[in-house]
Amino acid sequence: MIGAIVGTLLGYTLAVTIAGGSYRYLGGMEWEVIREPWNFLPSRLLEIALALSGSVAGLLLESALRSN
Repeated sequence: MIGAIVGTLLGYTLAVTIAGGSYRYLGGMEWEVIREPWNFLPSRLLEIALALSGSVAGLLLESALRSN
């Protein structure tokens, strides 16, 4: 179960890194957008897909390690 949780978190983190925007701190309350974030639906679909695939991969890896 721990493998599935860790895989889900890693998949979600990777999706947010890919789909989220990129910002640069200018100081005070000012930020500059370097790369715009994706639209809502494509980014959410990517998050769901990568979180599910990370969960499955973590579960398979954990079961493979426990069988030995």
